[in-house]
Amino acid sequence: MVTRLAAPLIAVALIACQNKAPSSGASSATRDSVAAAMQGYVEALRSNDPASVSRWWTDDAVYMAQGTPTVRGRAALDSLVRGLFATLRVTDVSEHTDEIIVERDVAVQVGTYSETLQPQRGSARIDRGRYVFVWRRQPDGGWKIARGMSNDSAVEAAH
Repeated sequence: MVTRLAAPLIAVALIACQNKAPSSGASSATRDSVAAAMQGYVEALRSNDPASVSRWWTDDAVYMAQGTPTVRGRAALDSLVRGLFATLRVTDVSEHTDEIIVERDVAVQVGTYSETLQPQRGSARIDRGRYVFVWRRQPDGGWKIARGMSNDSAVEAAH
């Protein structure tokens, strides 16, 4: 039996594997609205405000990061975000989108990121990596992240 959490991920995998161009199934304006939502999320990260960051995630969010347990649901995500911002500040963050695939009310965004993190003690570090976000259109027409996965491909000291 397919669980409620697995069904969207299976659907996204099927969409991504279809033999069609990444742009089919959605207008340019729809893809642009997903890209704009990502820029809103990046701005929330720059604000170093846990509540602003958490607002970009759905209540049933699932987040997977390299070397850490899977985070499931709003309470766990809020706790993770508050814990991170209690120990460090984001001094810079950028992302590059490789592709956005939209099918109805679900969008998959794949790209790379770079973020400079300043811990309360010690030297700043730059994390670079890849991400996959599954966005879900909300009743108001906006987009929120329902599933996220990221991995650091390089970590270095900031200069």
